Amino acid sequence: MGDGTADGRPVGGTEYSWCRAVEGGTGITVLALLLSRPASRPLLDSALHQLQSSHPLLRAHLVTAASRHPFFAIATTRSEVLRLLSSSDLLPPPPASASAVSVSPFDAILEHEFNQNPWSDGGPTHPVLFATLYEMPEPGRSTLALRLHTAVCDRTSAVAVLKELLALMAAPGEGFHGEADGFNRGIDDLIPKQDAWKPFWARGKDLIGYSLNALRTSTLRFEDAASERRSQVARLVLGTDDTQKLLTACKKRGIKLCGALSAAAMVATRASKQWENDHYETYSVITLVDCRKYLDPPLHDHNIGKAYKPCNNLSFDRCILQYDKPL
Repeated sequence: MGDGTADGRPVGGTEYSWCRAVEGGTGITVLALLLSRPASRPLLDSALHQLQSSHPLLRAHLVTAASRHPFFAIATTRSEVLRLLSSSDLLPPPPASASAVSVSPFDAILEHEFNQNPWSDGGPTHPVLFATLYEMPEPGRSTLALRLHTAVCDRTSAVAVLKELLALMAAPGEGFHGEADGFNRGIDDLIPKQDAWKPFWARGKDLIGYSLNALRTSTLRFEDAASERRSQVARLVLGTDDTQKLLTACKKRGIKLCGALSAAAMVATRASKQWENDHYETYSVITLVDCRKYLDPPLHDHNIGKAYKPCNNLSFDRCILQYDKPL
């Protein structure tokens, strides 16, 4: 960051795990907002800067010089956050057949953002937040996409960012109370000392070592490891009635909800391959637990950062299930 750096700190253990993972494409958080009315560039710029002022971690740069441990640094000079693009270059080609799934322009933008990974290009420093406003094919419509490094924004943080950004766009200048110590401390510094030895914390500290890059997933085979990889989005929405039926069935059978969802994910993955019954694969599902309320002091939902720990062991309430036999 050079002379423009006013503050900084080394990344914590959990944050460092995501820094390692993002090089392979895992660890990118994307928020996409479809705006039905024309968006004012000054309004969006102001809202984004107010958001960063309330949460210093969102205006940090991740410095990954080879000679030192990665750290977060905040520049003293204000930089432009929002860039403008057209969605026309991202529109997917028409389906090759009538049975093929058509991707909407909005979904195409979402997947495009997931596949933009500046943190893997080997550069010495990059912002943790990128914002892009895409002009949509429909007149007057646009999509605002925020791409964040997951080390600074987990799922709960993403919901908070979304709510605050919408509020700032609706009422410019209102702002939110900033985080007094939100930049200087990582999740690993907030683990209660009397609980640090417990497996949930001790094994969960190294997020990647016990989940995404775990030895348990070393049996996953790739038939084509040389071609370029690309992330795609699969979405399933359950209505109120179906959700209640699922919860009732889990309670009746004594099954944890996370176990049922993990099994459903693996069954859906297996079914999507359309293989013969005698074909089998190994699957691994990783469940992340929001542990904000267990920290000291406890964090509220508007504390931006990474406050999740992984469950990837059968002893952890069966949050991880692996199939290595025909389904």
